[in-house]
Amino acid sequence: MDPQESNSQALCQKENESDQKQTEVCNPPEPKDDQKPVATESPNPKQEFIISREIKPVLKMRTIGVALDNSNTSKAALKWAIDNLVDRGDRVAIIQVHKDKSVPAQKKLWEDTGSPLIPLSEFRELNLSKQYGITPDPEVLDMLDTVSRQKEASVVTKVYWGDPREKICDAIEDLKVDCLVMGSRGLGLIKRVLLGSVSNYVVSNASCPVTVVKGTYKP
Repeated sequence: MDPQESNSQALCQKENESDQKQTEVCNPPEPKDDQKPVATESPNPKQEFIISREIKPVLKMRTIGVALDNSNTSKAALKWAIDNLVDRGDRVAIIQVHKDKSVPAQKKLWEDTGSPLIPLSEFRELNLSKQYGITPDPEVLDMLDTVSRQKEASVVTKVYWGDPREKICDAIEDLKVDCLVMGSRGLGLIKRVLLGSVSNYVVSNASCPVTVVKGTYKP
Protein backbone atom coordinates (compact mmCIF):
# COMPACT_ATOMS: atom_id res chain seq x y z
CA MET A 1 0.00 0.00 0.00
CA ASP A 2 1.16 3.43 -0.78
CA PRO A 3 2.40 5.17 2.40
CA GLN A 4 0.58 8.37 1.44
CA GLU A 5 -2.66 6.46 0.99
CA SER A 6 -2.13 4.72 4.37
CA ASN A 7 -1.64 8.04 6.15
CA SER A 8 -4.78 9.40 4.53
CA GLN A 9 -6.85 6.44 5.73
CA ALA A 10 -5.49 6.79 9.26
CA LEU A 11 -6.36 10.51 9.28
CA CYS A 12 -9.91 9.77 8.11
CA GLN A 13 -10.31 7.12 10.82
CA LYS A 14 -9.27 9.61 13.54
CA GLU A 15 -11.68 12.20 12.21
CA ASN A 16 -14.49 9.61 12.27
CA GLU A 17 -13.64 8.66 15.86
CA SER A 18 -13.60 12.36 16.87
CA ASP A 19 -17.00 12.94 15.23
CA GLN A 20 -18.39 9.90 17.00
CA LYS A 21 -17.21 11.17 20.41
CA GLN A 22 -18.76 14.60 19.79
CA THR A 23 -22.01 12.90 18.84
CA GLU A 24 -21.96 10.89 22.07
CA VAL A 25 -21.39 14.04 24.07
CA CYS A 26 -24.23 15.86 22.36
CA ASN A 27 -26.52 12.82 22.46
CA PRO A 28 -25.69 10.81 25.57
CA PRO A 29 -27.01 7.24 25.67
CA GLU A 30 -30.48 6.68 27.12
CA PRO A 31 -30.09 5.48 30.73
CA LYS A 32 -31.70 2.28 31.92
CA ASP A 33 -35.08 2.37 33.66
CA ASP A 34 -33.58 1.81 37.11
CA GLN A 35 -31.07 4.59 36.50
CA LYS A 36 -33.56 7.22 35.39
CA PRO A 37 -33.80 10.14 37.82
CA VAL A 38 -37.14 10.68 39.52
CA ALA A 39 -38.76 13.92 38.41
CA THR A 40 -39.39 16.33 41.29
CA GLU A 41 -41.28 19.61 41.22
CA SER A 42 -39.09 22.44 42.34
CA PRO A 43 -40.80 24.88 44.71
CA ASN A 44 -41.93 28.13 43.24
CA PRO A 45 -40.12 30.93 45.07
CA LYS A 46 -43.05 33.24 44.33
CA GLN A 47 -45.64 30.84 45.69
CA GLU A 48 -47.92 32.44 48.32
CA PHE A 49 -48.57 30.57 51.52
CA ILE A 50 -51.84 30.96 53.45
CA ILE A 51 -51.41 30.69 57.21
CA SER A 52 -54.31 28.81 58.70
CA ARG A 53 -55.47 30.05 62.10
CA GLU A 54 -57.74 28.24 64.45
CA ILE A 55 -61.06 30.07 64.58
CA LYS A 56 -62.45 30.14 68.09
CA PRO A 57 -66.19 30.45 68.55
CA VAL A 58 -67.36 33.81 69.82
CA LEU A 59 -69.32 33.33 72.98
CA LYS A 60 -72.38 35.46 73.50
CA MET A 61 -72.18 37.84 76.45
CA ARG A 62 -74.88 36.91 78.96
CA THR A 63 -76.80 39.32 81.13
CA ILE A 64 -77.25 38.09 84.70
CA GLY A 65 -79.97 40.05 86.46
CA VAL A 66 -80.03 40.42 90.26
CA ALA A 67 -83.00 41.97 92.08
CA LEU A 68 -81.46 43.98 94.90
CA ASP A 69 -82.89 46.05 97.76
CA ASN A 70 -79.79 45.93 100.01
CA SER A 71 -81.46 43.49 102.40
CA ASN A 72 -79.47 40.53 103.68
CA THR A 73 -81.49 38.15 101.56
CA SER A 74 -80.90 40.13 98.36
CA LYS A 75 -77.18 40.43 99.14
CA ALA A 76 -77.11 36.65 99.60
CA ALA A 77 -78.65 36.37 96.12
CA LEU A 78 -75.98 38.67 94.67
CA LYS A 79 -73.18 36.66 96.26
CA TRP A 80 -74.67 33.40 95.00
CA ALA A 81 -74.96 34.77 91.46
CA ILE A 82 -71.33 35.97 91.46
CA ASP A 83 -70.03 32.66 92.82
CA ASN A 84 -72.15 30.32 90.70
CA LEU A 85 -73.38 32.06 87.55
CA VAL A 86 -71.23 34.94 86.39
CA ASP A 87 -68.52 34.01 83.89
CA ARG A 88 -65.74 36.10 82.42
CA GLY A 89 -67.11 38.88 80.25
CA ASP A 90 -70.75 38.62 81.39
CA ARG A 91 -72.87 41.62 82.28
CA VAL A 92 -74.31 41.91 85.79
CA ALA A 93 -77.51 43.97 85.83
CA ILE A 94 -78.62 45.19 89.26
CA ILE A 95 -82.38 45.83 89.39
CA GLN A 96 -83.67 48.10 92.16
CA VAL A 97 -87.34 48.98 92.60
CA HIS A 98 -88.73 51.80 94.72
CA LYS A 99 -92.19 51.34 96.15
CA ASP A 100 -92.15 54.85 97.67
CA LYS A 101 -93.64 57.26 95.12
CA SER A 102 -92.28 60.33 96.89
CA VAL A 103 -88.72 59.93 95.52
CA PRO A 104 -87.26 61.68 93.54
CA ALA A 105 -88.62 64.40 91.25
CA GLN A 106 -86.71 63.00 88.24
CA LYS A 107 -88.49 59.68 88.60
CA LYS A 108 -91.48 61.17 86.78
CA LEU A 109 -89.35 61.13 83.65
CA TRP A 110 -88.55 57.45 84.06
CA GLU A 111 -91.62 56.11 85.81
CA ASP A 112 -92.57 53.92 82.87
CA THR A 113 -89.16 53.00 81.47
CA GLY A 114 -86.95 53.10 84.56
CA SER A 115 -83.80 55.13 85.00
CA PRO A 116 -80.94 55.21 82.50
CA LEU A 117 -78.33 52.50 82.99
CA ILE A 118 -75.97 53.45 85.82
CA PRO A 119 -72.40 52.13 85.33
CA LEU A 120 -70.41 50.91 88.30
CA SER A 121 -68.20 54.00 88.27
CA GLU A 122 -71.25 56.22 88.89
CA PHE A 123 -72.87 53.78 91.30
CA ARG A 124 -70.23 54.72 93.89
CA GLU A 125 -71.01 58.43 93.82
CA LEU A 126 -72.71 60.07 96.78
CA ASN A 127 -75.14 62.17 94.74
CA LEU A 128 -76.76 58.94 93.53
CA SER A 129 -79.12 59.09 96.52
CA LYS A 130 -80.47 62.50 95.47
CA GLN A 131 -80.69 61.65 91.78
CA TYR A 132 -82.22 58.18 91.98
CA GLY A 133 -83.18 57.81 95.62
CA ILE A 134 -80.82 54.90 96.32
CA THR A 135 -77.96 54.60 98.78
CA PRO A 136 -75.11 52.29 97.72
CA ASP A 137 -74.34 49.59 100.30
CA PRO A 138 -70.60 49.16 101.07
CA GLU A 139 -70.87 45.34 101.03
CA VAL A 140 -72.69 45.42 97.68
CA LEU A 141 -70.08 47.77 96.24
CA ASP A 142 -67.30 45.48 97.43
CA MET A 143 -68.89 42.44 95.72
CA LEU A 144 -69.49 44.36 92.50
CA ASP A 145 -65.94 45.72 92.45
CA THR A 146 -64.59 42.19 92.94
CA VAL A 147 -66.59 40.61 90.12
CA SER A 148 -65.72 43.49 87.81
CA ARG A 149 -62.01 43.08 88.50
CA GLN A 150 -61.63 39.31 88.78
CA LYS A 151 -64.12 38.17 86.11
CA GLU A 152 -63.96 41.27 83.89
CA ALA A 153 -67.74 41.56 84.13
CA SER A 154 -69.49 44.79 83.26
CA VAL A 155 -71.82 46.02 85.99
CA VAL A 156 -74.84 48.28 85.47
CA THR A 157 -77.77 49.30 87.68
CA LYS A 158 -81.29 50.28 86.65
CA VAL A 159 -83.83 51.81 89.02
CA TYR A 160 -87.61 51.43 88.73
CA TRP A 161 -90.55 52.88 90.64
CA GLY A 162 -93.75 50.98 91.37
CA ASP A 163 -94.82 47.44 92.23
CA PRO A 164 -91.65 45.28 92.54
CA ARG A 165 -93.40 42.25 91.09
CA GLU A 166 -94.32 43.97 87.86
CA LYS A 167 -91.23 46.13 87.55
CA ILE A 168 -88.81 43.21 87.95
CA CYS A 169 -90.60 41.45 85.10
CA ASP A 170 -90.41 44.67 83.06
CA ALA A 171 -86.68 44.90 83.77
CA ILE A 172 -86.14 41.37 82.45
CA GLU A 173 -87.55 42.49 79.10
CA ASP A 174 -85.85 45.90 79.07
CA LEU A 175 -82.40 44.54 79.87
CA LYS A 176 -82.77 41.31 77.88
CA VAL A 177 -81.85 39.33 80.99
CA ASP A 178 -80.79 35.71 80.33
CA CYS A 179 -81.41 34.63 83.92
CA LEU A 180 -82.51 36.35 87.12
CA VAL A 181 -81.43 35.78 90.71
CA MET A 182 -83.38 37.14 93.67
CA GLY A 183 -83.64 36.57 97.40
CA SER A 184 -86.56 35.26 99.38
CA ARG A 185 -87.93 37.46 102.16
CA GLY A 186 -89.17 34.39 104.01
CA LEU A 187 -92.72 35.63 104.54
CA GLY A 188 -95.02 33.44 106.57
CA LEU A 189 -98.09 31.86 105.04
CA ILE A 190 -100.47 34.62 106.17
CA LYS A 191 -98.26 37.45 104.89
CA ARG A 192 -97.77 35.68 101.59
CA VAL A 193 -101.54 35.41 101.18
CA LEU A 194 -102.20 39.02 102.21
CA LEU A 195 -99.22 40.78 100.63
CA GLY A 196 -98.30 38.34 97.89
CA SER A 197 -94.84 36.92 97.35
CA VAL A 198 -92.65 38.90 94.95
CA SER A 199 -90.50 35.85 94.19
CA ASN A 200 -93.53 33.64 93.48
CA TYR A 201 -94.98 36.23 91.11
CA VAL A 202 -91.69 36.70 89.25
CA VAL A 203 -91.10 32.95 88.94
CA SER A 204 -94.57 32.55 87.45
CA ASN A 205 -94.44 35.51 85.05
CA ALA A 206 -90.79 36.09 84.11
CA SER A 207 -89.67 35.35 80.55
CA CYS A 208 -86.33 33.92 81.70
CA PRO A 209 -85.15 31.33 84.25
CA VAL A 210 -85.38 32.60 87.84
CA THR A 211 -83.34 31.38 90.82
CA VAL A 212 -84.62 32.22 94.29
CA VAL A 213 -81.88 32.12 96.92
CA LYS A 214 -82.92 31.50 100.51
CA GLY A 215 -80.88 32.51 103.52
CA THR A 216 -79.03 35.62 104.58
CA TYR A 217 -75.77 37.16 103.44
CA LYS A 218 -72.61 36.02 105.22
CA PRO A 219 -69.39 37.87 104.22
